[in-house]
Amino acid sequence: MFDRLVERFCEFDDFGQNIRAEWEAYLGADGPVPERKHGPEAGLCDSDITTLVVLDHRSRFKTFKTFDNGIVLQLRRPYFRHAPCYERFITLTKRVWALRALFLASRMGQKPDIDYIDRTALPVCHNRRIAKHRVVAGLAARGKTSRGWVFGFKRHLVFNHRREIVALKLTPGNVSDTAPVHALT
Repeated sequence: MFDRLVERFCEFDDFGQNIRAEWEAYLGADGPVPERKHGPEAGLCDSDITTLVVLDHRSRFKTFKTFDNGIVLQLRRPYFRHAPCYERFITLTKRVWALRALFLASRMGQKPDIDYIDRTALPVCHNRRIAKHRVVAGLAARGKTSRGWVFGFKRHLVFNHRREIVALKLTPGNVSDTAPVHALT
């Protein structure tokens, strides 16, 4: 998991600098956009935050809090010296969601002759807590999968023979697995 930590950071950092340069060139006629300050300084740059979020997704930890307390704040402290506490880090991740989406879109592969499609359930909460759940109440739905009932979303992923993502779609949990195929292919 950590064998390519610096390489991943450099990819995100180079991509972030290129996007900022293109964005400022696009807005060049109006001048640079002034940065708004909200609260104290972050302590981590956008590339650090994106690297940690991707590492968490690649790890086998069940929660980000366990990953943050066990790996970031203890084992990998030399790499992330100014890493904030868990609560502050969660607020900082909202800052880089667009950057992550653009990075994912830039890494999408070309469409060859052979595509593979996969569906993964993304549960939001346990089935016993559906009535109390309010975070994504209007977006998530209860649906049946091969492993049972799930309240949440389904991620439909199309990838090619080189394991490059070709298309991606997120649907509520009650959508049929075959419904988004036409839109994705």
